[in-house]
Amino acid sequence: MGNFHHTRERVLAVAFSVGPGLLLVGSVLLALGVGLNADGKSSYYEGALGAWGMVLFVPLYFALAKRLGKTFTSLGLICTIGGFFGSAAGVVAMTLRTVQYDLVEQGLTPEAWQAFSNDPGTSAGIWGMLLFLFPLSSMLMGIGYWFSRTLPRWMALSFILAGLLFGYAQWTGSEWALQILYPLSCLLWLAPISQFG
Repeated sequence: MGNFHHTRERVLAVAFSVGPGLLLVGSVLLALGVGLNADGKSSYYEGALGAWGMVLFVPLYFALAKRLGKTFTSLGLICTIGGFFGSAAGVVAMTLRTVQYDLVEQGLTPEAWQAFSNDPGTSAGIWGMLLFLFPLSSMLMGIGYWFSRTLPRWMALSFILAGLLFGYAQWTGSEWALQILYPLSCLLWLAPISQFG
């Protein structure tokens, strides 16, 4: 039992750096225009790296929400559920970036892809409705840690700002937000989360 627990903690410690790190590298590649999709707002490589980063955010949100739940039980539970569904939706959204690139390469028109991804009745639209939970859970966790003082205040503020900047960049899709705020949000997650490793 002790061996399992020790190994599990070591794997989780690696995930705490690798998950946000993959998101950061993917966002920087998008900002640099590497592997851009036809819409100019996403990248094949951002999607490939970001999907794995989002997978690793699932145990991160679980661990951070569990810690928060020791002080604020209800908020910890909300962040657990929101973090799980938000991260799962993030995996789908990032994977769809790679699918978009592949389908357009095979002849699908960018307009057809745009119609698919903007229709709330498609699988992209359904998963897209859950995406807001990813940054919202980060902000709620940051607020909880701010008031509980169980983490340094700079970490709590990083979670809040990361969620705000990520959400703003993704939902506006503006060029400057995707090139500046999106990578900054990933860096704001990496800085505090990597301290747990």
